[in-house]
Amino acid sequence: MPVLPAAADIRARTHDPLALTPRQRAQLRGELCARCGSQNVTQAAGYAYVQSGPGRLGRPVRVCANCPSNVGG
Repeated sequence: MPVLPAAADIRARTHDPLALTPRQRAQLRGELCARCGSQNVTQAAGYAYVQSGPGRLGRPVRVCANCPSNVGG
């Protein structure tokens, strides 16, 4: 499995909810791995954030067994 840069991880930055791709939306719903996009998600992995007015909302995300559960890993 190729090593993905941390920037590919949906948790790496706060997202504009109007500019999300279909893949990012699925990652935010926990249907795909937050890091690589695999459908074999197995474990909780913290939160990804979307902008909401002056603040942001955290969405719980999941990762597959091949990806680290922390953003920098």
